[in-house]
Amino acid sequence: MVSNGETPALGPVVKDLLARNHADHAILHDKVLHNHIPHLVASIFLLGGTGTQLGHGYQHESQDNEPWPSTLSVTINSADALKPYLGYTSYQKPFIDFFDSELLRFNGDWKSLLLTYLLQGPTPLLSGLVGGFGHPLILLADACELQSPVVAVEALALTAADWNDLHKILVLSIDHEPPVNVQGPHKIIRKIAQDPRFGSLKLTRPGVQNTKAILSNTAAREFVMECLFMLDSSSQKTLLSDLAGIAVLFECCGQKPGEPAYDFYLNHALTFVYSLHVLLPVFGAEENALMLIRCVWLLMILSYVTQQRPLLQEWIVEDFKIPEHTTWQDICSEVTSGEALHGKFLDPHFLRAVRNLKELGNRNKHQEEFYLKAAMMLKTQWNEWTGFGRAGAPQLNVQA
Repeated sequence: MVSNGETPALGPVVKDLLARNHADHAILHDKVLHNHIPHLVASIFLLGGTGTQLGHGYQHESQDNEPWPSTLSVTINSADALKPYLGYTSYQKPFIDFFDSELLRFNGDWKSLLLTYLLQGPTPLLSGLVGGFGHPLILLADACELQSPVVAVEALALTAADWNDLHKILVLSIDHEPPVNVQGPHKIIRKIAQDPRFGSLKLTRPGVQNTKAILSNTAAREFVMECLFMLDSSSQKTLLSDLAGIAVLFECCGQKPGEPAYDFYLNHALTFVYSLHVLLPVFGAEENALMLIRCVWLLMILSYVTQQRPLLQEWIVEDFKIPEHTTWQDICSEVTSGEALHGKFLDPHFLRAVRNLKELGNRNKHQEEFYLKAAMMLKTQWNEWTGFGRAGAPQLNVQA
């Protein structure tokens, strides 16, 4: 969504690329990796890229995706028939076929389709947006921001494919009696950083594989739930600003001074928070809003702990020097120049992070310089993502 709160109408190039991706590429490849073409196309388009840049970006990202697998013999033809297959990634094509047919039944009204399957029926899918490390949530926000029926179908199908037990935590959190001692997210993150219940897990390397170790440990799981419940969501405006600030800390302030390192999983926090900005107006009812907020907060908690709770030092961004009168036009010049995109500007996660910082900076004008500094840091320092636990990779400032 552009800074004035309105999304420009999709041009024929964007519609064509999204339709081609929908027809030609699976939403998952290698069982767990996600198709990022909608994210890259959205970022190039909404940053002001040209049709040529969009086409080049599409071709580049297509190399990492797979064609649809052979269709399984199963046919899903109702919400009741959908339920037994939730969480089975091998059924991604039947999921797509089902929601494509439902879109036709809804006469192309993709918004009603989303509301029906996310909020109603035998198994409302809203809590499942947390699966697949939040990628269904991100894709749903892309669908709403781009006003794209095909991406809406993909978001529902991905929610079904990525369905996992994390949704139970969200459902339980909604049914749980509200705590008396609610706190802001900055204070909760500081508690998490210092709490011995996570230190006792002795995580030897970062990575989302640590999620299992966290949630299978009774004390750690209970503390995750406690942190989820205690988040103060009484003021959405204040909370969104605070979550955006934490996301910037995750992105730029967990590195060792003088040793740039950008964590792949912590980077997603910016996208989660921006997705929340997009989705809250769509699913505005109080209980739905709380589900979405806790979905994002749970993902942020888990990503911080799985990445070994790095020390977050805000001064790393505050002390970063940028030229006087730096603007977002300066940050995004490689896209807006219309010239061919190369290197990092074809990385969907890097480009998405730049766009997130721009959008969140525009929504937090009182702190816009902080976001500009973070974006310039990322633009000038980023060479690769870390956080996978690979030997020799750049390391965050992880506490002993």
